[in-house]
Amino acid sequence: MIVLLTSFYSAEALMTETKLHSVASTNDLLTVVAPMKQKLYADSFSIYRINRLIKDVQKRYAPDPLKFALAGYDEAGNIALRYTELSYQHPTQYPVQPNSLLELTQR
Repeated sequence: MIVLLTSFYSAEALMTETKLHSVASTNDLLTVVAPMKQKLYADSFSIYRINRLIKDVQKRYAPDPLKFALAGYDEAGNIALRYTELSYQHPTQYPVQPNSLLELTQR
């Protein structure tokens, strides 16, 4: 599973900017796009929102937790990085710890 965070793009607009979802699908990975509502850092609301999203996806699709990547597009990369750090510092408070971290930038 890949969770792709974005700060300023809608999910629909982001899909035209990257082909990550197509490559992921070819490799049997689910891609979830999560707009962070113009957030630039991982505040408590952002963390709550990501945790809730991941728990929902786990419940619906049961993805392999060992194949989990968190990605951030542009400014949302800051949120992805901090979320990953926190998930390893406090693993009992997070549904999964990303084993891959990607930061995508506009070309």
